[in-house]
This record gives sequence, C-alpha cells and structure tokens, in this order.
Amino acid sequence: MEKHTVSVVMCTYNGEKHLKEQLDSILSQTYPINELVIQDDCSTDSTLAILQKYAQADKRIKVHVNPHRLGFNHNFSSAFLKATGDFVACSDQDDIWVKTKIERLMECIGDASLIFHKSITFTQNIQHTGKRRHSESFRYDSASVLLKLFICGHECLFRREILSLYQKAYEREPDICYDQLLMITATAAGPTRYLDEDLVFWRRHPDASSYLTSGRSYSTSTGFYAALKAMKNSQKREITRRFFQAFSSYDFSDSRTNQIVTNLSSGTWGGGGI
Repeated sequence: MEKHTVSVVMCTYNGEKHLKEQLDSILSQTYPINELVIQDDCSTDSTLAILQKYAQADKRIKVHVNPHRLGFNHNFSSAFLKATGDFVACSDQDDIWVKTKIERLMECIGDASLIFHKSITFTQNIQHTGKRRHSESFRYDSASVLLKLFICGHECLFRREILSLYQKAYEREPDICYDQLLMITATAAGPTRYLDEDLVFWRRHPDASSYLTSGRSYSTSTGFYAALKAMKNSQKREITRRFFQAFSSYDFSDSRTNQIVTNLSSGTWGGGGI
C-alpha cells in the first residue's frame, strides 16, 4: 500500500516552557512524519534556540521566523502554505501527542477531506487529566461548523489539496479563526470524519491562546441566532456579512448551508431584509 507523506505544521511564540515535550511527542510518532514545519512568531524567550537545536539534530524540522508578529491565526494560515506532504496535521506548541495519533488518523481518514479526533485536557501532569472534548451526540455537518467554532486545529489532519479552497476564503476575510475556516473548507471540499479516540493531551493554562474560549458551550442554534441578531447592529452586520461572504464561492453539498451563506452574506433571510 502506498505510504502517503504527512507534514506537521506548528506555530510557536514564547513557548520555551513546554515546547520540548511537544516536539518529542511529534518526532516519536509511529507513523513517520515527512516534515515538521515550524513558524515562529518573533519569540522573545529561548523558543527559537530550542527549535534550532532540534533542527540541527533532525533534518525533518524546518524552522521559519516571521519578520514581524502575525498572531497565531495568521501565523497558521501562512505556515500551512509551506507544507509539502500529502496530508497536513496542525500542532500547538504546548500539548503532548499520543504516539499513535498520526497512525490512527491515517488509518481512518479514508476518502475524507479531513479527520479530527477527541482530546483530553490536563494542566501539568498527564497522569491527572480533566474533561474530554466532544460528546457522543455532537454534530459536525457543514451548517454546524459554519455557525459555531468547536473543533480545535490540533485535533485535525487534512488533505493538503484543500488549501487552495481555504486560501480563497482567507484572502476574502483573513480574520476568521484558522481552525473554523479549516473545518468549513473541509466540509465544502468533501466528507469529514470523526475518530472517537483521545489522541492529544491538551494542555490548558492561562498563557494558552485559546484558554479564554475553550470552556464555552455554543450550540448550532445559538450560533444561528447570534448571526441573525448581529444583523440588527450596523457594525456587527458588516462583520457578519464579511464572514459569510468569505464562503460565497463555496459549493456545499447541503442546500441549507448554501442558503445560509447566500442570505446572511447579503443581509437577508428568507428573501426579506433583516
């Protein structure tokens, strides 16, 4: 059977405290990765020194340094374009991967454009874990991922070929969270798949970029209501329109999703003004 290549894309910023644990967990994957693309966002601690030391010891590691701060969202979107593997996996700088993460995802992705998995939270010691993400009844159809953000980038592995579609939306609206943009793109590009296995120990601490939002509960209906409500405020209406307009060239297999994009990108619903 053909062995597909996998690129791991990691973005770093002042991650010296936990970086080595994450690098070691990625480099020891049972499915050998083709490359580890790391893009540093102008760290001021010893992050870059750690990366350079690892890169000297392992030629799979390719380190890039931004000329100026981009922020984690733009950093990931930029770093994705440097990946060369058939498949791409996202990585935060402070988690710990289960050694079989890539192997299990590659075994199960099949014809899907993207596969994601469950993760389990911890603070310092992975022997003392917290809650698991994703309930048995959650939905990840195109309308659901369009109207709410609930799947983290570190849980995803996707076909690199979908990045051309991803880039079209990113160029229209670069401020959409990269992981939500990735999931929406994947549902438009083809089927997505969920693997109900804990494959990442997700470190939660106040310095994490997603710390403030990771515990929020946000249903699809809540997301739809929030979008409609935003249309009544001129400033929020423009933000909402820009968000949905970014996906106006996408052709979702679900007609309901296409209708949501068409109506909310123009500020209407059901043919009438809001």
